[in-house]
Amino acid sequence: MIAREKMEREDIKNRVVDALKNFGDGEDHLLKVDAHELAIASALAGYLRTRFPGYSVDCDYNRDGKDKKRLPREGRVRPDIIVHRRGRAGPNILVLS
Repeated sequence: MIAREKMEREDIKNRVVDALKNFGDGEDHLLKVDAHELAIASALAGYLRTRFPGYSVDCDYNRDGKDKKRLPREGRVRPDIIVHRRGRAGPNILVLS
């Protein structure tokens, strides 16, 4: 369990780099066959889940509470992968799009 609510950038970066290394070792077939973006994102999300215990790691998650996620200039958004706490106010830990 992650003891603190706010994670440092360097800690997040190290977890992502570790997940990407393991993804590259275990899922290179997806890249070799030019698999669809959703297949790649889903596989990567699995590696991220083990590195962010206590957080939700979702693909194509488009909610902010009950409302659709929005960015001020872009409008509605649907991140490929998001590390966050579902249904809770507060910043997202990581958004990959």
